[in-house]
Amino acid sequence: MKNGDFADGIYWILDAITYKLGGGYDFSTGIDYKNDVFETHGFWGHCECDCTYVSRELDWEESHPEAPDCYQSLIRDLGFRYVWDTGRDPEEQERINRDATQHACTVLGIDPNSPGLYVHCTCGRREEYVEWRANATHDDTCSLKEYGFHHFESGLEVNWYKRVGRSTESNKSMKTLDWFKIVVECLESVRDD
Repeated sequence: MKNGDFADGIYWILDAITYKLGGGYDFSTGIDYKNDVFETHGFWGHCECDCTYVSRELDWEESHPEAPDCYQSLIRDLGFRYVWDTGRDPEEQERINRDATQHACTVLGIDPNSPGLYVHCTCGRREEYVEWRANATHDDTCSLKEYGFHHFESGLEVNWYKRVGRSTESNKSMKTLDWFKIVVECLESVRDD
């Protein structure tokens, strides 16, 4: 089992929590709940960072601009902007963006039909950012939880986007039987709370 395979069991656990708490919860996004066995977090309740991480990330971005000859610099010089940043007619801005990316691809020898046309980086900044991000951590006091479900003993963490089952990711895979044992343990712990 991996990623989306965990969704059904998480729904069962969230349904049990809702029942235990007296009902009335829309548990499809998750519920903030913790006991000795596991914890869950509602998507909207755990996705806000309230520490210095964001400011450190912005500082990094400002101190590491793209090189002048980078694909990103070139398309910006040619008028590329995200549609919501310009105040221009969206169709006009899309045409400008299309022309800028086509020209930059021609100049830099990039296949214009390759995926990621808006995010190519030819100066190495993107790889540096990925490395920075892999080593950056949130403060211990930060409210952000990078998971919606965490089983303490196994270390399993499962996260989703907005609704359980949507863009579900897990930090480990496991056999179906092992997952069902975790689900049963969680359900019993809710019952016994």
